Amino acid sequence: MSRRQQRIRAEEQTRKGLQTMAKAFLGLAIILGIGSMLLLAVQKGSNMLIKTEAVSSGEIEQTFRVPAIIIKNEQVVLAPGRGRLENLVREGERARNGSKIGQFFREGTIKATAITAPSGGIISFRPDGWEEILQDFSLEYGDGRIFEFEPRVLNDGSFQYESGDPIFKVVDNLSAMKMLILFQPVQETVSLEVDDQIMIRYGEDYLEKTICVGCWTGDNRHVAMLSLPGYYEPFLKERKIEVECITHQYTGIFVPEKALIENDGEYGIYVIQKDKIKYQAIDVAVIIDGKAVVSGIEEGDLVVTTPRLVEEGQKYR
Repeated sequence: MSRRQQRIRAEEQTRKGLQTMAKAFLGLAIILGIGSMLLLAVQKGSNMLIKTEAVSSGEIEQTFRVPAIIIKNEQVVLAPGRGRLENLVREGERARNGSKIGQFFREGTIKATAITAPSGGIISFRPDGWEEILQDFSLEYGDGRIFEFEPRVLNDGSFQYESGDPIFKVVDNLSAMKMLILFQPVQETVSLEVDDQIMIRYGEDYLEKTICVGCWTGDNRHVAMLSLPGYYEPFLKERKIEVECITHQYTGIFVPEKALIENDGEYGIYVIQKDKIKYQAIDVAVIIDGKAVVSGIEEGDLVVTTPRLVEEGQKYR
């Protein structure tokens, strides 16, 4: 083989080697590019699974829904005989002491007997049988199982009465009402004592400055008598109801319970700062209904609510 042929063959081999090397580098670049794209896609997909929430401040209440019995300062008027009553005032109308409430017609007679109010107050033609039971009731001498009592209703609302039946009652709207509440089973977080103050919520109304004036505990139940701050008109026609006892009110930063990380009794959360995940230790005051009242972060901070999907220093965009 001539020198010229040898040179041409060497150049051909070098050219093929360079082509093979170029293809290898190109393949590697493609692989790296695809890998980078896949890594970016994975990171973006992972970030899409990460849930966050901006925290806010506010107030949360610790409440217990309990049965209650309303105690009113009320006086019952009884039928003077067998007969019927024709009322001259409306249900819920206020009457003065001695004012005429109605006329009672004894059976077999035409002449009516005037029925007057024994005291001033709100007239109700719906005695429910609790009046005598609750008159001067106290937990010290009364029955701790009062909530199981079912009074006998003597009239069906037809205004036809037997002698001695209750025909109406007068509720003193100038006297503060009282309330019996029942915790059963006994709540470990609630320990009402005499002179303790508690807030009651009934519907949309709040009864503040409600004072505990008596307690009884036994048979895995806790009964408390509360003195309400005054006369409360919605209770005029009520006796056994359900109310919410607000035992505590907490003010602070709210964090979803699912965002909390607990380790040996200490709490922390992950927050987003400068596009990175950062662990932040916090103090938890209370957890109620899936919300934690905390300190150690600021209102508006962005917290991670899926902490198992992140780690300290992870990028987040």
